[in-house]
Amino acid sequence: MDEKLIHLKIDYLDSLETKKDILTLQKDFIGLRERIERFNSVRIAEINSKIKLGIAMRKTIDSLKKIKEILPEPKIPKILVKEEKENPVKRERKLDMKMQKLRDSRDIESQLRDIQNKLGSLHSRS
Repeated sequence: MDEKLIHLKIDYLDSLETKKDILTLQKDFIGLRERIERFNSVRIAEINSKIKLGIAMRKTIDSLKKIKEILPEPKIPKILVKEEKENPVKRERKLDMKMQKLRDSRDIESQLRDIQNKLGSLHSRS
């Protein structure tokens, strides 16, 4: 084979800098590999936890179905049945309004807690 070889002459300082760069890259790749391995192990643990949770949920659902089969059906008075048939929308609106008020109060409380935490951290820094 006829190959033409090319030789380059590199300064001593340039060669040292290049070697440092290569070693730094190798170190970074090793660190990256370790982080990927940790991520994979955490991901496997997460998947196992989800599987266990799914099994527990299925067992709970089965238990609830069995309890529902065992318990007798409640007898609803005719007055309530008629009222429910006549005004199902009003009842739903009332429930929706109550839930909205509850959500709003929770949001306000969480915002107040966040503001208090921020104020506390600012005072501790001073």
